[in-house]
Amino acid sequence: MPLYPNANRNEMKGYENQIAASINAGNTVYYTATPNYIGENPIPISITMEAWTSSGASVVSVSILNIP
Repeated sequence: MPLYPNANRNEMKGYENQIAASINAGNTVYYTATPNYIGENPIPISITMEAWTSSGASVVSVSILNIP
């Protein structure tokens, strides 16, 4: 999905680090990143990131704006 640098490098990185920390702690982590669109625009307005462990504990649940 097309992302602006701020969303990809700055915003998502911190959450991806949380997910990596959970994996490094020995957890199995399930992860989704869902683009959210408005109308016919091919660039998503936001991305919803969700991650949870195999025991059901939430690791990340956040929507990140995709703005220039």
